[in-house]
Amino acid sequence: MSKRPGKILKEFDINFTNSMFYNKSEHIKYDDKYFSIKDEILDIINNQIED
Repeated sequence: MSKRPGKILKEFDINFTNSMFYNKSEHIKYDDKYFSIKDEILDIINNQIED
């Protein structure tokens, strides 16, 4: 979500929550895909702060 006025900057099609809760597995937090998406989201957030 962008700064004001808020708009969606990017949508992520992920299934981490289902993997963690329905499969009762927390290994997803150590998966490379998880870190990659997390870094991308943080980059989007940090770029909004700098603007």
